[in-house]
Amino acid sequence: MLKWGDMEQWFTENWFNLFSSLGIIGGLWFTAVSLHSETKTRRIANLLTITANYREIWKELFHCPELARVVDPKADLAKQPVTPQEELFVGQVISHTTASFTQRMMSWLLSGKACVGMLHSFYHSRFRKQFGSRPNCCKISILQHSLNLL
Repeated sequence: MLKWGDMEQWFTENWFNLFSSLGIIGGLWFTAVSLHSETKTRRIANLLTITANYREIWKELFHCPELARVVDPKADLAKQPVTPQEELFVGQVISHTTASFTQRMMSWLLSGKACVGMLHSFYHSRFRKQFGSRPNCCKISILQHSLNLL
């Protein structure tokens, strides 16, 4: 059984080690809390950035009405081939979507399926299929893999 005198002697001999250990444990706890908070903040900032970029890309549909054909499921690409503007727009959408889903897969974003329906319909559109034979096909395969993970 421990006596108060033994504890007092131990404390006088080891007080520095005890407080040093408490300081180290407190520092590690503070670092863990700070890292957790920073991670949440970074996820929200990434989500806001992706949302702003998403709005910026799709705003082009309002500025250039001829791009509306990209989201038209009845667009006849045999009669009217893809224009350079449409090709650039689709490339931007594919790049943005690939980056968004890559970040989501790597847990940099908050989870959510807000735009999955729109992306699914875009992915299965005739325009996207037209791009399967072009240099962007690598990005399209990454996008396809990302959509299949949902």
